[in-house]
Amino acid sequence: MPIAAVEPDGLMVTSRREYVRLLRLPRVLQPLAGGRGHREQLRDRLAAIASGLPAGERLQVVVSAEPLDAERALARDWREITTSTRDCDASTQEAMRRLGYGLEQSVRASGPVVDAVEVDWLAAIAHRGAAIAHPRGGCAVIPRAVHEAAAADSWELADGMRGDLAAAGCEVEALDGGQALAELARAIDPSRRLDAVEFSGLPVVLDTIDPEAALAHRHGLIAAIGGGAQLRAGRDTFERADHDAPAREVEAVLHLSSPPGHTSPWWMLGLLEFPAPWRLAVHVTATDRVRQRRRYRRRRRRRRLWADLRRRERKGVLVDEDAYAQEEEAAEIAAELQSGGAAGLYEVSLYLSIRRPVEERDELARQLARLIREFESYTDAHLYDGRFLVEDSWLGTLPLAIDPLRASRHFSQRNIADCLPLLSTSASSRGGVPLGFATPGNTLERVDPFDPRYRTHVVLVTGASGSGKTVTVNAVLSRNVARGARGYIIDRSSSEDEGGSTRQAGHYEQFAQLVPGSRVLHYGASERDAVLNPWDVADVHAVSASKVGFLLALHTLLVGDPTSGVPALAGLERTLLTRGIQAVYARCAQTGEAPRERLLYEELRRLAREQVADQADGDLSVASELRRLAERLHPFIDDGPNAWMCDQPTTLESGAPLVLFDLAGLPDALAGPVILTLVDYIDRDVAQRRARFRSGHSNESGPWAGRSFLAIDEAWKPLLTPEAGSWLNEWARRTRHNACALFAITQHLADFANAQGRALLRNSVLRLMFHTAHDELDGVREALGYHDEDLDAVSGQETRKGEFATCYLDSEVHGRTAVRIYLSDIEYWACSADPDRDQPLRALAMAEADGDAWNAMRLLVDPAWHHARATELARVAEALEEAA
Repeated sequence: MPIAAVEPDGLMVTSRREYVRLLRLPRVLQPLAGGRGHREQLRDRLAAIASGLPAGERLQVVVSAEPLDAERALARDWREITTSTRDCDASTQEAMRRLGYGLEQSVRASGPVVDAVEVDWLAAIAHRGAAIAHPRGGCAVIPRAVHEAAAADSWELADGMRGDLAAAGCEVEALDGGQALAELARAIDPSRRLDAVEFSGLPVVLDTIDPEAALAHRHGLIAAIGGGAQLRAGRDTFERADHDAPAREVEAVLHLSSPPGHTSPWWMLGLLEFPAPWRLAVHVTATDRVRQRRRYRRRRRRRRLWADLRRRERKGVLVDEDAYAQEEEAAEIAAELQSGGAAGLYEVSLYLSIRRPVEERDELARQLARLIREFESYTDAHLYDGRFLVEDSWLGTLPLAIDPLRASRHFSQRNIADCLPLLSTSASSRGGVPLGFATPGNTLERVDPFDPRYRTHVVLVTGASGSGKTVTVNAVLSRNVARGARGYIIDRSSSEDEGGSTRQAGHYEQFAQLVPGSRVLHYGASERDAVLNPWDVADVHAVSASKVGFLLALHTLLVGDPTSGVPALAGLERTLLTRGIQAVYARCAQTGEAPRERLLYEELRRLAREQVADQADGDLSVASELRRLAERLHPFIDDGPNAWMCDQPTTLESGAPLVLFDLAGLPDALAGPVILTLVDYIDRDVAQRRARFRSGHSNESGPWAGRSFLAIDEAWKPLLTPEAGSWLNEWARRTRHNACALFAITQHLADFANAQGRALLRNSVLRLMFHTAHDELDGVREALGYHDEDLDAVSGQETRKGEFATCYLDSEVHGRTAVRIYLSDIEYWACSADPDRDQPLRALAMAEADGDAWNAMRLLVDPAWHHARATELARVAEALEEAA
């Protein structure tokens, strides 16, 4: 092991007197975030990183992939579930744990299906120390001044690389000595998951000329990072064993033996897509740019003269094509080297280490042969499987920036960006809940509407009917509710049965029934479980301008002139209505009355009378307009058919963890005003909960403490009128301040093809795009910021009912990727509401469980129950057939 010393600040000195520092890259660049132009920008940034390497210095990028460990991946999820439910009653704790088990089952069952992986990135920067005499045996002594100068140069080089990586868009963390040793230990034996604290006492500054002390330090480092693992080098592979036990793992190493015919950001994708576990290491060494310029100028001149001479001598006989190609290549490189001071040539070596259990040795050989064959077929680059070279090749994969094999190839400035594996197809948030697995990439993707980097908390979910969007929303909400999320759902999907006596469950009722304390409120034109008064305020003496604006938007929907296609009020009508609204609250502040629609009617009439009585400034036309506005309010006051909307006291009690408002049967003309009223009520309730949390008077805990969500499904067309849409967009922009996530769910993107709809799309920072027709996307592509390849990706998403759904995950700050979503039995029956496949079985299970949702769940996840019911139905069908 070529490691000589490790210092506490992370400096590692190799036995070749190279000074190495490690950087961890928690997040790298996302090539799918903005089309071809975005990828060209990324290439320029990566090329700039390579340009920052001085001649002779080396940058190593190490990408490690391990099979997804569900227990480790979900450890934080379980901590959050436990924390958020510690003050809840026993039934709530049990229900939330069951939802957590559903998530864990989904991840554990689907991970092996997609070969799910965890991927890590490291960068190692090596600085060559000053050459000193090295004895044939024993230790080389580096003078203190020489060592300190080299250490300072190493720090400066690593700090510059850190800045370049951060400027390119990567997240970068410098590793100290203990962390660097932990990474080395993991590379030597990936089965060891050691914390850096266990190595914190090993790094020291060797201020001694005693060879015994230096060797003791080195032996201590090697023993610690080796951990007793034995590596046995064979002809083609390594075997890894514990002490003297039989080999448990075999490891093969490939290296790049010929360069690709052409490069692109995707040319190494086949290596990154190989089933884990594997480790890819790419070494980039800068050459002397001045020397290379001279070399290629001379080479080009010599090739050109040679070709001219041969053409004259042979008198028209063709020259070898390779000679033309070599002369052309030399000309291009010479021109590139002369184009700027940063252009240069780089020595690049690539190593891929692949591990498998020792029982799969033959399968590994077949996989390697297929990988070599397929990789060469689409890149023209050849991978060599390391025969008799496995030891040096394996050392090149360690995060030490050493390359004993020196199997390097030259790459020019225009290609070097494609050789840095600093790209990822993951668009995952660090926090939040699991959504599914990236395709390609197979990483576990998380979504978090409260990601601190988002400017709002607006989530857009869209897709055609049957594409899986509602099931996915249910899954995302259930995983958040298990962590303490509290919120509201507005839906219009339930329906009455054939006789009209009962109501079939909508998209979200089966999920709400599993949450203790939740409420399902039917809020239709003929059936209402609660009443909301939109005039409600916390203090009639201090009514905000936002509240007045809300009431103005509400009345625009209620009494606006619809002749233009959408309800609208003229300028004078808006002014007079605003005066009336303010007059109502002024009156209530004096009299103590509760504000309601009847008072607005009376105040408009009073203002009209004042206009008539004012002989100096009164205007009869204004008085007439006030009376007309008042007359339009008749359906909404006293015994009017819609008086329940604005003229009755609120009967809805707050405090439920989940409230589902079912608006089925409500006509579009009333859906907009009702939803606007619900959003206003939710806004007040969220603000009160947030205030209690901030004051310390709330018992909420966990990641959702003091936070809420609102999901609105299929009700956007009546909302996105100019007045209502303007108010709703303003509320959406404030979601970050009131800590409320808005889920906008629709299967009709055409509803957003107006000014207010496009504004809401631009306010969305997280989008789950299920299969949507290309022409429907085209109408809002500008608001979404999509390119042709994005439209093709969304329209190509596939969903197989009962198996999986796929969506295009579009995160404003984390990039874009396709995600495949699998659900376990528990989550499937908690989230799916297919009227033909699922609801009849769920209704049967609920009947057998006497209406207990979790007892019904026990039946639904039991294959024996399904088999028994299927047998029974077949028997009944057979009897009916015989009777017929």
